[in-house]
Amino acid sequence: MAIKNKWLAQQQLKKAVEIRAAEAQARNFTIQQCKDMMLLAAHDAFGFGEERLKRLSDAYDATFMQYAEMVLSDAAEDKQIWYSKGKVDQELRRVCGKYFVPWEERYGETTGGKDHE
Repeated sequence: MAIKNKWLAQQQLKKAVEIRAAEAQARNFTIQQCKDMMLLAAHDAFGFGEERLKRLSDAYDATFMQYAEMVLSDAAEDKQIWYSKGKVDQELRRVCGKYFVPWEERYGETTGGKDHE
């Protein structure tokens, strides 16, 4: 019986690894797709050439990593990531001005009455 249970455990682990790999691939695809559309929009709407697009691409990567690290650190202690949400909104409010849209609207969330900033 122990051999069957060991085999079953190995199969379950293998399946879990496959699922995680597929999820990671989907996340990476979505992130890259967002970056691709941003680059195309910057070119089409604002006339960015290859040099500016390269700088924008590099800045996107750096900014993405900076905020991803902040969110992961925040999520270790707070599953609601209130600090990260507040910091992202603070920066977007600064750069977007009157066109700023709060996190809850951008991500379709409700705060449940909690003050998140």
